[in-house]
Amino acid sequence: MPGLEVSVIADLDPERARAACRNVGCDAARIARTAFVASGIEACADPAIEVIAEATGSPPAGIAHARAAIAAKKHIVMVNVEADVLAGPLLAEEARARGVVDSLAYGDQPALTCELVDRARACGFEVVVAGKGTKYLPAYHAATPADVWAHYGPTPDEVRSGGMNPQMFNSASASIAASAIGSPNCDCASCGKRSSIASRRSRSWGRRAAFIPTSSMASGHCR
Repeated sequence: MPGLEVSVIADLDPERARAACRNVGCDAARIARTAFVASGIEACADPAIEVIAEATGSPPAGIAHARAAIAAKKHIVMVNVEADVLAGPLLAEEARARGVVDSLAYGDQPALTCELVDRARACGFEVVVAGKGTKYLPAYHAATPADVWAHYGPTPDEVRSGGMNPQMFNSASASIAASAIGSPNCDCASCGKRSSIASRRSRSWGRRAAFIPTSSMASGHCR
């Protein structure tokens, strides 16, 4: 993205993060100039970082990372609907009080829903309710990481070659259930995904953004 450069990636398994970078086409030079650390909270506290993008898909980890970023007066981009469903309004209020931006990520479903609402209002319509429709079956209530692929369709080879994370996909099934029902800091003892990417200002690029992706899943404390 013009004007942004990822300069720090924080993941519980930094080597796995490096492998993920190679898998998406990052060349050796880019990987070499990127710092890889094992703590998302540490990345959020880096004084050189300006923006954090949280995309773990884990409510406890997402809220912990968002609050750490806000406390350090860094803007936060939430690509984590699971955390936003649980605590979005409270995180936004906390960000406003600290003078930073708490934003959705364009391209993610909640942001696209907001775009549709804005467009409808601009056309003169009164919007009384907005949401997202998706496939949801009662059997999803019982889904676990061990059998979640049956609901999505990839083959075992596709799962292995793509490095797909069953906990993340199972989390998506759970969030679908929560949205169907209609539903806000983290001091958790055990939460799943945690990884983050932090970015620093560069003279040639301008702002750099922090990103917290779904690449890492492990049991333990939010870090």
